[in-house]
Amino acid sequence: MQSARNYILGQFPPTLETNASKAMTYVRLAFYGLGFDYYDRYLARIDKITREEVNQVAARLLPVEHFVLVVVGRAEEVREALHKLGPIQEKKDYRPWLLRGKVLCRLKF
Repeated sequence: MQSARNYILGQFPPTLETNASKAMTYVRLAFYGLGFDYYDRYLARIDKITREEVNQVAARLLPVEHFVLVVVGRAEEVREALHKLGPIQEKKDYRPWLLRGKVLCRLKF
């Protein structure tokens, strides 16, 4: 949870590095009526969100049936962790210019 939180909080500042990006941000805030303190409130909310709240939103928004997770990576590095989630299908991609020999793993839930 802390890792995800740190990622979101760390990704935010680079989105406002240029004057153009700052201007567009202010335009969006005004257009949607969010208030110019929106990002302060957003970052404070991210910093305080709980695992239970994330799970509630995920349960509401993510499909329960026919859910497919596609993982791209080296099979030997991810296979064990993925097997803990359920049955997997491994597909070798023979287009080295695309994936450089990595394996596609597909999990159906």
